[in-house]
Amino acid sequence: MKTNGGLWRPGMIAFVMLGAGLATVGLAVAQNTPERTLVVNGKPVSGALTEIQGRIFVDLQLLSQALGATLTIDPNRITLATIAVPAAGNAPQATQQLTAVMPAGGGRLSTNFRAAAISALGEMREWQGAVESVITTGVPVNGPWPQDYRDRAESAVNQAKVFAMTDEDQSAARLLQNEFTYLRDWSETVVTERRNLNASRFVDPNALKNDTALAKITGCGRFLAGMISSGEYSDSGSCH
Repeated sequence: MKTNGGLWRPGMIAFVMLGAGLATVGLAVAQNTPERTLVVNGKPVSGALTEIQGRIFVDLQLLSQALGATLTIDPNRITLATIAVPAAGNAPQATQQLTAVMPAGGGRLSTNFRAAAISALGEMREWQGAVESVITTGVPVNGPWPQDYRDRAESAVNQAKVFAMTDEDQSAARLLQNEFTYLRDWSETVVTERRNLNASRFVDPNALKNDTALAKITGCGRFLAGMISSGEYSDSGSCH
């Protein structure tokens, strides 16, 4: 296996989405087993598949080994050069290339990370809205719903970290983690006060407006939403 460009770091795994273009190398996914197995030219490849949010990804290193292919890693792209499987009675084998284009740098965020980060922000907005309603309505906090919101948001943030493949992605993921931490701490404070029947926050009509912790959460969330939507990494003191 050939690697160039120095993109790999310890513990880093490259994945590529399974698509129709891989059919030329005889790749299929066996779906009749409890755990999905990647099958390449009739041979199963153990541990090559990962499913995240309903999408299937394949470990490029394991795939290239199974194909006897050459994996070339450059700063802006990953190229997998394979030997196509010939049809019956045919012509000489031809070289096929599967190329995954990486972000060109310059502060840009990768597409997969942006999608996962937007999903994480959505989960955190729902969580924030639920806690705000506790303050504005003074409803009792019964059942496990605060933990449920936290678990969903934490899972979404962790999934975004999985897709943080570039330096820009990883820097943005740290800001996303900061937003989660601020929201977690604020939520725990509000829920604890409500369960202890500490009424000061819940009888103040300006409680949300005067809540400095909530203002920081809202400011960081707005910054992250704009930054991730633009696709270009930047930093803000609101998330520190």
